[in-house]
Amino acid sequence: MLGPQFLRRARRGKTTSMTKRRQSEDRYGHMLKSNQHQNSLVVNSLRRAHDTRNERVRLIEQQIPFWFDGFDEVLIGLRSIRSKTKSGELKDLLTRAEEEAYRSVEAILSDDVQTLNDSSRVFMEIEVLLMEWRLDPDRIQAWGETTDKTRHARYGFGKVLERVKRKTKVDDKLEMPERMEYNIHSMTLHPYPGEPIKLLQSFDWQTSELVAHLGRIFRRTFEAVRTAGSPLEMLNDEIHFPGEAWERLYRGFIGGRDQYLAVMLASRGLRMLPRKPIPKGASRVVPISSGDGDGASFFQQNFPMSQIHSRGGVRSVSCTPPMLPSPDSTPTSVSTK
Repeated sequence: MLGPQFLRRARRGKTTSMTKRRQSEDRYGHMLKSNQHQNSLVVNSLRRAHDTRNERVRLIEQQIPFWFDGFDEVLIGLRSIRSKTKSGELKDLLTRAEEEAYRSVEAILSDDVQTLNDSSRVFMEIEVLLMEWRLDPDRIQAWGETTDKTRHARYGFGKVLERVKRKTKVDDKLEMPERMEYNIHSMTLHPYPGEPIKLLQSFDWQTSELVAHLGRIFRRTFEAVRTAGSPLEMLNDEIHFPGEAWERLYRGFIGGRDQYLAVMLASRGLRMLPRKPIPKGASRVVPISSGDGDGASFFQQNFPMSQIHSRGGVRSVSCTPPMLPSPDSTPTSVSTK
């Protein structure tokens, strides 16, 4: 039985730890407010980022209380797979995905678009590796055994995507949607002349970007581990599926973005084609009169505008999020080479 002296020491230790943490937080806040640094370029930049974080956290608490829970749910789902898989390669890939998710959340809260774009590139590189591992499981171990010197040459984004394209028998004259999106994320990677390129300028657009990429990572991971005969194969019961908070996050932000794009393009007599291969050099934005359908999601499937409604102050789409597989999805077979 724990004696009173032990309990008093434990309480003192806990109090001391909390006091030190508050002092550390107060020190940072004091530095930002100090007149000593009022002309510092660095501190002023930190101050702007700090103020933005406070504003966005307040927005989340007041209007989107499921924001953090939604991301937690999909990350817990990925962790459930990581904890059960025997593949060191898949563990490494999912660990990196989780790290990029945390980096992206911090980027969104501080309005750091460059970091968010960089993480989006990494997410897409992870996604195409997962796509290839489902189609060609022999590539899993081969990827893990490559050296730093040869990895990019064999497993760079373009090389992997080209192999996926051939495996899925996509016509060589068509361009994969992943290639077009990756190119957009790469626009600001290197220095360039002229005015800054403005991408993902608002909290809504930034959140929808992370939601889209994490949704795809989960789906591609699920497809890889539920492929019959794959060394990654595991049972559905071993996977923790994201729940209501993630669903609300997906519907709210992806649905809202799709609705905005549909309305904006329709006002100009245009619509966006579904996310699928299109002729090289062509645009996914086309006149409404060309082809059929009600328009397309920027990321995934067609979302007829009649299905879009508002729920709890957040835009929502009344359909099951296509980024998530059903818990009772059946495994597929490994494609033959």
